Amino acid sequence: MTLPEPRTLPADRTISLADLPVGARARVLCVALMDELGDRLVELGMTPGAPVEVLRRGVLGGPVQVRIRDFALSLRRDQAGAVQVALGQLVAGQVVAA
Repeated sequence: MTLPEPRTLPADRTISLADLPVGARARVLCVALMDELGDRLVELGMTPGAPVEVLRRGVLGGPVQVRIRDFALSLRRDQAGAVQVALGQLVAGQVVAA
């Protein structure tokens, strides 16, 4: 039995956190929520440059669980869609262009 090849993503590409596949790592560019939730995400460490990784994705448009800094956080798909991230390679805990 052979395992499928992992999905690769081009470096230096900007996408929303909701579109990041499970296991992919990126860095936060901005949180485009101008309300209490946006403020709370920033308080939790979702600031520009913070490393983020998608851990799980709910079925049928369910929540997205991400690792931001040192903890796991679950976001609704539309909330994750308001977070823009930059793809790249993770080196010593930092995401850099590949």
